[in-house]
Amino acid sequence: MLVVWILSTVFGGQSINQLGRLVLWLTNKLTGKKQVAQLMPAFFGLLHQRHLERWLLGRLTNGLWLLISIFALISLLSLLATQRYGFVWQTTILGDSHFVTIVNLLGSLPQWLGFPIPPESLIRQSGNTPVMDDAARQVWAAWLVGVLVVYGIFPRLILF
Repeated sequence: MLVVWILSTVFGGQSINQLGRLVLWLTNKLTGKKQVAQLMPAFFGLLHQRHLERWLLGRLTNGLWLLISIFALISLLSLLATQRYGFVWQTTILGDSHFVTIVNLLGSLPQWLGFPIPPESLIRQSGNTPVMDDAARQVWAAWLVGVLVVYGIFPRLILF
């Protein structure tokens, strides 16, 4: 969704105007109030004159995704704090070395912020059976939180 928003902001044309018309139509149908029916076209006309409709739409969508990501982080932290999880990964088409590479690549940016990357031995061990060692579970949990924060929350926070 982030890539779609960026592309529509850079290369967008009439799609924003069509979206504005859709919002106006929905507003008229849902409210049925004359004041709202007159206010919304004036509001969108002002946005269009100042070329702000893309930025407003971007702010709304990025704000929505930021809220979703924050609630996902809160849910993840709540679940990790109240339940005991044994981390195990399973794949049909990738080998151990591919998964090690994926975990290391995804963990490289969060590592700059202090989130750990599971060692290769732990990644390989987690592919066979659920890891039940408390320290290993904490490393996986911290890696997972770091990935969510860096790739889910930070980009939307920056764009909001």
